Amino acid sequence: MDVENLLEEAMKELPDEQARKIANEDGLQYSDVHTLELDFRNIIRIDSYRDFKSLAKLYLNNNSIEKIEGLEYLINLKLLDLSSNNIKKIEGLENLRKLEMLLLAKNKISVIENMDTLEELTIFNIGHNCIEHRDNVFYLRRFKKLFTLCLFGNPAFQDDDYTSDITSQFPQLMYLDYKLCRDSTKNQGSGTYRYADDETWCEDLLDPNADEKAKQKKEAQLKLHMDAFVEFLNGSHLFDSMFGDDEAEMLQSEPEVAALFQTYPLDTS
Repeated sequence: MDVENLLEEAMKELPDEQARKIANEDGLQYSDVHTLELDFRNIIRIDSYRDFKSLAKLYLNNNSIEKIEGLEYLINLKLLDLSSNNIKKIEGLENLRKLEMLLLAKNKISVIENMDTLEELTIFNIGHNCIEHRDNVFYLRRFKKLFTLCLFGNPAFQDDDYTSDITSQFPQLMYLDYKLCRDSTKNQGSGTYRYADDETWCEDLLDPNADEKAKQKKEAQLKLHMDAFVEFLNGSHLFDSMFGDDEAEMLQSEPEVAALFQTYPLDTS
């Protein structure tokens, strides 16, 4: 897809009134493009986005991409969605220092690596890949702002016994595999980070603006989830939405699914 086609796609995503205004002037400029939605386009290779230095959100999910490349000029990118492709290796992200959301679910990745420069990372979805070694996830401990992590669907994370170990090693984590992390779950792990949690709690008590800061943080995190299309993670909305049609009723007739449907509300209460 060449640059002209990319500009045309960006124009389509603008509100009609804004698109007409731009068309009547000098046309859409590269600096005007902040979002590109290129999902479901049968894209095989990521072309260079050299001119789109103002781009903040890039959606390339549900294509046939095999390699992460051509992103070195996107220095202002905050959201990158490469879910549902054929990617085997995490690479080519070195210059994306402002990236906050990285979505790589449903690829063929076997190792979490080459992400050292992503210091602003807050949401990372690596679910349904080929990670076989559970210890590899501890590479992510360097990201102090990471609060949402999805691992489910990898060979190393097929059962529930990893939850407490992961949450104990990531004290700042709020959501793991679309479920809210409880303090009690974290405490079931090694306990290495309990003192850090208690210290943070004490600092909040001493801060007269703690309530307002907590409210602002919650609103900011909700916006991040909405931008990443993973809102309502801290409730049963996602699960309940799966059981709202006739096919879902048929699915519930299966013994294993019926048991899950009964126990899930208890796990999220």
